[in-house]
Amino acid sequence: MKIFKSLILIVFLSCPLISNGQSPDTLIMHKSAIFLGSEPITLREARDVMLPYNEAYGEMSKAKWNADVSTVMASVGGFLVGWQLGTELAGGEGNLASLGIGIGAAIASVAFRVMAKKRTRSAIKMYNANVKATAYMEGLNPISFSNERLWQGLIRQ
Repeated sequence: MKIFKSLILIVFLSCPLISNGQSPDTLIMHKSAIFLGSEPITLREARDVMLPYNEAYGEMSKAKWNADVSTVMASVGGFLVGWQLGTELAGGEGNLASLGIGIGAAIASVAFRVMAKKRTRSAIKMYNANVKATAYMEGLNPISFSNERLWQGLIRQ
């Protein structure tokens, strides 16, 4: 029974070692935030980190462009809607065409934001795959749980 308890304790204590196999260079996207290791970074910084990896860099550049277009369209839409609502509240007569354009721009900005998020996830996935492949090629071998040496020793005897 003591051996079983000791074995369970060893397994639980080694779980953090197994789960910390993430390289500090990998990127993580949680909700809308991007993290390099445990530090939050911006889209521009993430794009700069991906510079050596052409595919991921291109995808992140497109994501940044989509995010910028979304921001501009949302700002214009919000301004037009706010101007017309402010005019109405002040007792003036608002322009329904401007209100409609503002609402349309605000709705279109959502589509660009969704596309930016998809492209960001795709770029991060490409980048992480390339970083792990490069790390493996540079000799940073992942932890192996195989018992090859044990089996070779048993076969030789």
